[in-house]
Amino acid sequence: MPSKRFQDKVVIITGGNSGIGKATAQLFALEGAKVVISGRDLDRLEEARKLVVRNSGNDENVLVVAGDLLLESVQKELIERTKQKFGRIDILINNAGCSGPDDCQRVGFDLTPEDFDYTMNLNAKVPVTLTSYAMPHLIEAKGAVVNVIDGGASILNPMLIQLNMENLMKTLNNTEEEQLPRSHI
Repeated sequence: MPSKRFQDKVVIITGGNSGIGKATAQLFALEGAKVVISGRDLDRLEEARKLVVRNSGNDENVLVVAGDLLLESVQKELIERTKQKFGRIDILINNAGCSGPDDCQRVGFDLTPEDFDYTMNLNAKVPVTLTSYAMPHLIEAKGAVVNVIDGGASILNPMLIQLNMENLMKTLNNTEEEQLPRSHI
């Protein structure tokens, strides 16, 4: 039996409809959290929602927000709907990411400028802007931000981009720590 150590904590997971995000959503549900998942694919979101409900035992403990996080309006909607439904935000997991738009088969120097912009915006800009929208609520809850990156970004230029993405996330995490030490975020 799970320990329920996240009982009634509210967790937002971007990219919660597949891969690491989907597994993370299921585990938080097992531990008693109220889980918010975002993604673009409605069928995969519904599949993930069902798994979260099964793990939490309660349909009221899950919220699905569909949309493209590259749009600031979707980012704001994610934060606002979470706050509206659950009244708080305890944890933001910036997990959404990609190595190119949709099923981009181009790699390295074959990427178009549009592919590159899309990838960098989703992997680097979205975590920064979404965190800034969530920050007042995280401060209030003495919450946490988790930034997830994987090897997918390396498709652009294996060593350079991966290193820069890792450094960006480290810088973002350190900046949050420096700015908010009294908030325990």
